[in-house]
Amino acid sequence: MAVMSLALGTAGGLSFVSAVRDGRIGGWVWAGVCFGILLPWVVYGVNRMLGTTVLSSAGMRFSTFGSRRLIPWDQITKIEVRPQGGRGKSGQEVRAHRSSGRPLVIPGVMHSLSADSTAEVEEKVRAICSHWEEATGQPQGPVYTR
Repeated sequence: MAVMSLALGTAGGLSFVSAVRDGRIGGWVWAGVCFGILLPWVVYGVNRMLGTTVLSSAGMRFSTFGSRRLIPWDQITKIEVRPQGGRGKSGQEVRAHRSSGRPLVIPGVMHSLSADSTAEVEEKVRAICSHWEEATGQPQGPVYTR
């Protein structure tokens, strides 16, 4: 499915660039398409960096640009700290894995050049695991992947 999406996106992009080059599409359309392509990445970045997570005895409450949700502690199977990087940048993101199998990036907890330091991320991960342990009564710790 992903390969087909990539192929169709590439073909559509190449035909669009060809139409712009030949003068069949004006500059405002080009600007609109660029805006439409960049907007999802901007929203994703804003959600990750400016979103918040509130810890309570009931679970983790995620608040982002477009949604608010509560993930109960009993639905969480592990907390994962993953390296994140590319193009000379490095950092970490923290994910909560649910019993349904789908991991969720925890908003407001990330390390990169423009967000928390590594020590701040570690402190936030300890707080998450501490709340998780109190709620479930079992020792819980993060899983670090490389």
